[in-house]
Amino acid sequence: MPASLTQEAFWQYSVRLYEREDVASHCLSLQDNYQVNVNLLLLVCWCMKSNAIVTLPAIQSLSDAIKDIDNQLLAHRGTRRACHPDNGGDKALYDELKSQELELEKRCQQVLAEAFNAIEAQQFEGDAVNPSIVALIHFYGLKNRQDARASLTYLMTQAKLA
Repeated sequence: MPASLTQEAFWQYSVRLYEREDVASHCLSLQDNYQVNVNLLLLVCWCMKSNAIVTLPAIQSLSDAIKDIDNQLLAHRGTRRACHPDNGGDKALYDELKSQELELEKRCQQVLAEAFNAIEAQQFEGDAVNPSIVALIHFYGLKNRQDARASLTYLMTQAKLA
């Protein structure tokens, strides 16, 4: 069984990964074009790095665990984007909303870490593709979405390096 996941370790891993070249743009593309929850995506990346497996039912359970906070994040993100200075919004307000959104992201990761620790994640051994990414592809219906699959391939490579 893989090691348990703390919110702080998950957050630090996510920051390291997200700051890598082009990772943010791939994550945001998957979020905006395919409604992929970036925190769930980052958890799958952590699983690849940590050789843990989350199955499709586990991903469904994790998604259910963050449904309320995800709805809050979506609403907050919409407000923040509407207040962007490029849209005529106030920069100070935008920056405050961005800071609040990061706190919501941290809360989402806390809920995910707790939910992950409650499931029966297995240890992955072998040289094949970690089944967690396959489960994510099926969960979001990305099997025939070449651009999404290209982004996921890039993220899988980066996940191991972060």
